[in-house]
Amino acid sequence: MHVLITGASGFIGRHAADALEAAGHRVTRKVRPDIDFRRDVDADRWVAHVRGVDVVVNAVGVFASASDDAMHDVHVRAPIALFEACAREGVRVVQVSALGADEHATSRFHRSKRAADDHLRATHRDAVVLQPSLVYGRGGASASMLGTLASLPLVPLPGGTLVPLRLSLAAVWLATAAVTLFAYPMDASVAMVERTGLHGPLAVAAVYAGALVDAAFGVATLVVRRARWLWIAQAAVTLAYSAIIAVALPEYLVHPFGPLTKNLPILAVLAMLYAMERR
Repeated sequence: MHVLITGASGFIGRHAADALEAAGHRVTRKVRPDIDFRRDVDADRWVAHVRGVDVVVNAVGVFASASDDAMHDVHVRAPIALFEACAREGVRVVQVSALGADEHATSRFHRSKRAADDHLRATHRDAVVLQPSLVYGRGGASASMLGTLASLPLVPLPGGTLVPLRLSLAAVWLATAAVTLFAYPMDASVAMVERTGLHGPLAVAAVYAGALVDAAFGVATLVVRRARWLWIAQAAVTLAYSAIIAVALPEYLVHPFGPLTKNLPILAVLAMLYAMERR
């Protein structure tokens, strides 16, 4: 099958083209300046492009524009011209629209998308209109935005709500350091460390070193914006703590407060933060 994709340099168009080619289809990728949705608003300009094609996928879209006219050209006039050319040549159409492009649409983006969708449905029997919601994936604008939000100590949500992400992780490290240094009896901490094989000054130094590492992780979680190494280091230390305690102090494996099992959600948070970072 021969598929022509407009907007093939965009996130959806690029991935659709790659997937179709991987499936063995012939794909023609149309991007500027070969086509221009501000310029190509007449069906005659599209006939030569779609002739001999089985399916056209229109994945062109803009979320922001310098003017209403520009958005109208890109979302309405050029697509309608493309659809009319497809109808002349007997080419099937897949229109990538957006969720919310319906009778309740209020934004100019959704209203313009709906105008082209309605025209296609009314004039072309062999057509499909897709209305995806959030499209998420590596390299996409949504993934980039969410990754940036995930890197912040607090994430703002509509209505002024703040959701702690990194802040809660930082609080765990800082609280652990503070309890070790100022609240928990030092003699008890040293006694636990001695059960791992360290004694005397080495045991005391290990207690202080562990607390300083915890504090450093807490501060770094708040101030370092993008650093995969930080999540890897925290996961490694968490696993090391867990392994040492499991071997030297096995009673904590079945402790009713679950001091070791609570490391599992911490590791999950670290894995999420690592995955959200841009490579």
